[in-house]
Amino acid sequence: MAQCAELLDPLYQLMKKELLSSKVIGTDDTSVKVLDRTLPFARIGRIWPYVGDVHHPVIVYDYTPTRSRAGPAKFLDGYKGYLRADAYSVYDAFFKPQRGMTEVGCWIHARRYLFKALESDESRMAPALHLIARLYAVEKRAQGAVPTGGATVGIAPADIGAAAWQAPPVSAGTADGGSAEESIRRCGALCAESVGGADALSRRRRAGN
Repeated sequence: MAQCAELLDPLYQLMKKELLSSKVIGTDDTSVKVLDRTLPFARIGRIWPYVGDVHHPVIVYDYTPTRSRAGPAKFLDGYKGYLRADAYSVYDAFFKPQRGMTEVGCWIHARRYLFKALESDESRMAPALHLIARLYAVEKRAQGAVPTGGATVGIAPADIGAAAWQAPPVSAGTADGGSAEESIRRCGALCAESVGGADALSRRRRAGN
């Protein structure tokens, strides 16, 4: 395995260089069990996929032993484009002005908590979910389209009823620490996706999520 990794490293570095040329990069992380000879049980590591935009259609995977900021900070060192991710707190340092990276929220993650709050607050969550569905519909129509004359395909936040996000905070906490209130707090980053900056994952989004 180590020899294979060494042989493939030049290809990996070329793919990473292509990825970092993207205007928009999408990322998330997932847990993976790791066998460790020093332990009587499998420990948990993390796999981070980084997805390039439509002009740089590559996916590069990075492994880290923990979920700390050090992993994505090292991988994205020097990148100054748009980063589309969930609201995991380790990303916050990347979006400071001196870092030069722009936060783009993920509607899949935001929608998840609004849906969980639907049962307890249907009057406000149902309209919000409807607006998200309208965004998904625009994205579906835009897939494969090539804007001309400097035009972009998207919806301004006002056009989808941004006033809905100005409702009082709701409490619908979940075990993983997310909430509908958190989704609303991240409205600025989510609007960045709506207006047209984040095409990184548009061709890979799972329908209906």
